[in-house]
Amino acid sequence: MSRYDDLVAEALTRVKEIMPWDLSRSLAAGDKPILLDVREPAEFALLHIPGAINVPRGILEQSCEWDYDETEPLLASGASRKLC
Repeated sequence: MSRYDDLVAEALTRVKEIMPWDLSRSLAAGDKPILLDVREPAEFALLHIPGAINVPRGILEQSCEWDYDETEPLLASGASRKLC
Protein backbone atom coordinates (compact mmCIF):
# COMPACT_ATOMS: atom_id res chain seq x y z
CA MET A 1 0.00 0.00 0.00
CA SER A 2 1.27 3.48 -0.90
CA ARG A 3 2.03 5.98 1.82
CA TYR A 4 0.48 9.44 1.73
CA ASP A 5 3.81 11.04 0.79
CA ASP A 6 4.17 8.60 -2.10
CA LEU A 7 0.68 9.42 -3.39
CA VAL A 8 1.38 13.16 -3.22
CA ALA A 9 4.72 12.76 -5.00
CA GLU A 10 3.08 10.71 -7.75
CA ALA A 11 0.24 13.22 -8.15
CA LEU A 12 2.71 16.09 -8.49
CA THR A 13 4.17 14.40 -11.56
CA ARG A 14 0.76 14.65 -13.26
CA VAL A 15 -0.77 17.81 -11.80
CA LYS A 16 0.65 21.18 -12.73
CA GLU A 17 0.62 23.66 -9.88
CA ILE A 18 0.16 27.34 -10.69
CA MET A 19 0.51 30.43 -8.57
CA PRO A 20 -2.26 33.04 -8.17
CA TRP A 21 -0.40 35.56 -10.33
CA ASP A 22 -0.12 32.97 -13.11
CA LEU A 23 -3.89 32.44 -13.03
CA SER A 24 -4.44 36.20 -13.07
CA ARG A 25 -2.29 36.56 -16.19
CA SER A 26 -3.98 33.58 -17.84
CA LEU A 27 -7.46 35.00 -17.22
CA ALA A 28 -6.36 38.45 -18.43
CA ALA A 29 -5.10 36.83 -21.64
CA GLY A 30 -8.56 35.43 -22.31
CA ASP A 31 -8.09 31.82 -21.20
CA LYS A 32 -11.29 30.17 -19.97
CA PRO A 33 -10.20 27.34 -17.67
CA ILE A 34 -12.58 25.59 -15.30
CA LEU A 35 -11.90 27.21 -11.92
CA LEU A 36 -12.46 24.55 -9.29
CA ASP A 37 -12.69 25.52 -5.62
CA VAL A 38 -12.45 22.44 -3.37
CA ARG A 39 -13.12 24.20 -0.08
CA GLU A 40 -16.28 23.62 1.94
CA PRO A 41 -19.43 25.51 0.83
CA ALA A 42 -19.32 27.93 3.79
CA GLU A 43 -15.75 28.92 2.92
CA PHE A 44 -16.67 29.32 -0.75
CA ALA A 45 -19.64 31.52 0.20
CA LEU A 46 -17.36 33.89 2.11
CA LEU A 47 -15.02 34.58 -0.81
CA HIS A 48 -14.22 32.99 -4.14
CA ILE A 49 -12.99 33.82 -7.62
CA PRO A 50 -15.91 34.91 -9.84
CA GLY A 51 -16.89 32.08 -12.16
CA ALA A 52 -15.39 29.36 -9.96
CA ILE A 53 -17.41 26.25 -9.20
CA ASN A 54 -17.46 24.74 -5.73
CA VAL A 55 -17.00 20.99 -5.40
CA PRO A 56 -15.74 20.14 -1.91
CA ARG A 57 -12.73 17.86 -1.93
CA GLY A 58 -14.65 15.10 -0.17
CA ILE A 59 -16.99 14.62 -3.15
CA LEU A 60 -14.70 15.64 -6.00
CA GLU A 61 -14.19 12.21 -7.59
CA GLN A 62 -17.88 11.35 -7.53
CA SER A 63 -18.77 14.79 -8.92
CA CYS A 64 -17.08 13.85 -12.19
CA GLU A 65 -19.40 10.90 -12.81
CA TRP A 66 -22.73 11.33 -14.58
CA ASP A 67 -24.57 8.82 -12.40
CA TYR A 68 -23.67 10.41 -9.05
CA ASP A 69 -26.34 12.46 -7.23
CA GLU A 70 -24.08 15.49 -6.81
CA THR A 71 -22.61 15.49 -10.31
CA GLU A 72 -21.19 18.81 -11.43
CA PRO A 73 -22.05 18.92 -15.16
CA LEU A 74 -19.12 21.19 -16.01
CA LEU A 75 -16.66 18.67 -14.56
CA ALA A 76 -18.37 15.67 -16.10
CA SER A 77 -18.34 17.21 -19.57
CA GLY A 78 -15.20 19.34 -19.40
CA ALA A 79 -12.47 16.72 -19.65
CA SER A 80 -10.88 18.53 -22.58
CA ARG A 81 -10.75 21.91 -20.79
CA LYS A 82 -7.89 23.18 -18.64
CA LEU A 83 -8.67 22.85 -14.94
CA CYS A 84 -7.33 25.32 -12.38
